[in-house]
Amino acid sequence: MPLTVKILEGWRDTKMTGTEWFARFLKMHKTHSLRKPEATSINRASSLTKLMLMLFFYKSERSVWSSAAWFGRHMDMDETGIKSVQISDRVIARRGCKCIGTLMSAEPGKLATSAPDVSAAGNTVPPWSVFPRVKFRAHFLSGAPAETQGDGSRPGWMKAE
Repeated sequence: MPLTVKILEGWRDTKMTGTEWFARFLKMHKTHSLRKPEATSINRASSLTKLMLMLFFYKSERSVWSSAAWFGRHMDMDETGIKSVQISDRVIARRGCKCIGTLMSAEPGKLATSAPDVSAAGNTVPPWSVFPRVKFRAHFLSGAPAETQGDGSRPGWMKAE
């Protein structure tokens, strides 16, 4: 019985699909599109579980109702790493899907750490940035939010010193 499926010429030559196959694939599958995933570290992806979220909100609720002046006194500091090299390839995903992610290694590129701080009442403390340098230079903060402070850190783990 002969095959009735047309085989693309690029497949015969290189034994790989090419751009024409990809264009036909996207044309046949209208529910898919080429998207760029959001980078997520393996630690964050494995830590965010339903149980951990329930525990967080349980403790937060107890803390909020324990004091009437909680909103002005409770500060939330979020430490975030800013990588100098972090590029994700694009992936094919269904249209309308909002949560597209990819796991990224924490090693490539230099990491600057930023720590903004804000209370539920809107009070803020100027953000603090830590750069992977022994000597801190003021121009490291060019383009940073107003009143941002900074410092350098020796290679390795950040310490209390």
